[in-house]
Amino acid sequence: MKKYTLYQMLMAGVLLVSTATGCSNQLDLEGVDNFKGKQVSIVATQGDAITRLTHTDASSGTVGTSGLSVKWKNGDKFMLCQGASLGEEFTTTSDNTSSATFTGTVPVSTGNYYALYPFSRADKYKADWRMSVLGQVQKGSASTAHLSDYNYMVAMSSDLSQPLGFTHMVAVLKFVIDLGGKFPQSLSLSTQDAENMVVSMKLSSDDCWMEDGKAKQQVMQILEEDGKAVTTFSSFTAYMAVFPSTNPLALAVTCTDGTIYNYSVSSNSVSYVAGKLYDVKLTTASGLSDLDVAVFDSNTTASTMPVSGDTYSITTAAHLKDFVTRVNGGEGFASKTVKLLTDIKIDAAATWTPIGTGANPFKGTFDGGGHIISGTIKVGVASYAGFLGYVQNANIANLYVAADLNYSGTNESLGGGYVGAIAGSINSTTVSHCIFAGKFAFTGDASIFVSYVGGIVGNTSSSSKLLYCASTGNLDVTQIMEKGLMIGGIVGRGTQSSGIYNCLNRGLVKGGTSPSIGSSYAGGIVGYMTGINSGNYGKIQCCRNEGIVNTTGSLITGGIIGSGTYTTIHMSHNVQPDITGGTIKVGSIAGASGCTIYRCCTGVTTTTPLLNEFGTGSFNAGTDDHSSL
Repeated sequence: MKKYTLYQMLMAGVLLVSTATGCSNQLDLEGVDNFKGKQVSIVATQGDAITRLTHTDASSGTVGTSGLSVKWKNGDKFMLCQGASLGEEFTTTSDNTSSATFTGTVPVSTGNYYALYPFSRADKYKADWRMSVLGQVQKGSASTAHLSDYNYMVAMSSDLSQPLGFTHMVAVLKFVIDLGGKFPQSLSLSTQDAENMVVSMKLSSDDCWMEDGKAKQQVMQILEEDGKAVTTFSSFTAYMAVFPSTNPLALAVTCTDGTIYNYSVSSNSVSYVAGKLYDVKLTTASGLSDLDVAVFDSNTTASTMPVSGDTYSITTAAHLKDFVTRVNGGEGFASKTVKLLTDIKIDAAATWTPIGTGANPFKGTFDGGGHIISGTIKVGVASYAGFLGYVQNANIANLYVAADLNYSGTNESLGGGYVGAIAGSINSTTVSHCIFAGKFAFTGDASIFVSYVGGIVGNTSSSSKLLYCASTGNLDVTQIMEKGLMIGGIVGRGTQSSGIYNCLNRGLVKGGTSPSIGSSYAGGIVGYMTGINSGNYGKIQCCRNEGIVNTTGSLITGGIIGSGTYTTIHMSHNVQPDITGGTIKVGSIAGASGCTIYRCCTGVTTTTPLLNEFGTGSFNAGTDDHSSL
């Protein structure tokens, strides 16, 4: 695993730079004890590369040499930490300057000072610092506003009387695309079946930035400026923040009608350097007619998947049909790998059969390869709904579902009602680097119901894990139902000590039940979670909610979790102030909690309490006892 020292990354002329490749702290400390715990002003500089990405594109049209305007703005702030102490917020009132004065309180500890920008992405303790480029959403053509949350900069100093110099951690790719009358829904930057790209980094115990998560795709959703689906422009300019990379990349543009256009961004290794803006040239074999997507419809017939050893390949819709038929017929593919090697559009007129049933689950490894499922996943009355249905003892990775999910629900005789874009329910399974960017709609009537709805997975059990998944899709279950409901941006319900790690929700979570129905929960990450006992907890770790959670009726509602028992929530933040509920409990982190909560914060100014009801849980800002996977 690669490590990047702060010495390697800091720019010459701003701070003393060590040429060592290790993580030794070689700077001599200055005496600043008389300032500790007091408010001071320090100067922060930005160098000559791009910094704040919310401003005017200053592109000269030359790849790798252009940038965005380099200015601090009034209200900018960063987190400053020293040693193991609680970090402090530093804020500037300067405007439109490349060097600004920031005011804050000096941490009370020893050692070098470390700073992370933007403040909205910085945990209170340096040991918990992470950076992620997942979940980007651009509103409007040529807008750079979304990049303010992803323009990571770091700094280190031993002497706050000297200017604090920041260096950049991300590059920005600029795409100009003309779709000839169609409207974009999302962009997916991928390595296809090549080496994974870095999507997350963390600060290690020896103060090195190291790779924390890698995936085959990185997705950005495209919306109108008012947050609605794009309907007004077909030619658009998009900006995407990425960590430095040398991988050959491809871009897939998914349109609102399910059409996918594939472009080659770079056919050879290209070094994307942090602090630079790249005007990316897009090429296809024959323009917009060059579509590399298989259409799955009601007329699709099965064709046997090619196999090499224990690895099966899906290169056509007919192969996908073969996969569905064989799994649901009892061939679980245990100890086998199935690779998706093409984008798939599911026709809206076709009824989709989820892969895996309660009697015949999928049991192998499914690698989406960074490919896209677009169109509409329409499931009738069934126990499980999603691209996959029921999955057991399996691994699911690198799948991007841009399709809408329409579900007719289940009834008393069938039971269940498990719904997730990736899978309805998983048992002893790991789901990693999967993304949902469509919308969910419940199409049932009063005689049927849905119980567990998640953007990624409806229900998890038997120590299942979700790692580095993201949802920008909208979940809407607003029908007033006479059944309990558990709904979450990532998972509806987690049971039997399951875990959710490094996941992000930016989509709407909206639900409603009859006011008389109990045991209903909604959360930005998970509706309800439970472990097995005090020695075997369920876990929510390093997750983040940015999506609105809006419920009516009797749902217990929280920004991270509705409620839980025997569950730890660690370093998981809600930065969305719009967390509202119906007749009972609402909280910025948890609506009602039997959870133990460590180092979590709301990151927003809100009148909603951190925990409206503690239940049997506690809030503990100290050392985390449950940090390992």
